[in-house]
Amino acid sequence: MDGACGSKRKRGGRPKSKYWNEAGKIGKDMWKCNHCKEKFSGGATRIEEHITGKGNSIRKCSKYPGHEGGHNIIASGSTSPREALHTLNQLRGQ
Repeated sequence: MDGACGSKRKRGGRPKSKYWNEAGKIGKDMWKCNHCKEKFSGGATRIEEHITGKGNSIRKCSKYPGHEGGHNIIASGSTSPREALHTLNQLRGQ
């Protein structure tokens, strides 16, 4: 026996995109947005374009909470938590 049968190796390939947390797979090449519940075809790049609104060939998600004011500042991690909180408070008028 060569040891290949029955072994529990991890499969290779690209890591799963974080955008798959925003959608559920329905069928081979279809997915449904967890926020607006609309169905689309394609993969992780199309989900990213739908969520971020940066795609020209797909509608921006109307219900994604990250589109509200400065919430993307916190999600991006590009600023310190204190700076992000300050920005959010400014956006809220506090």
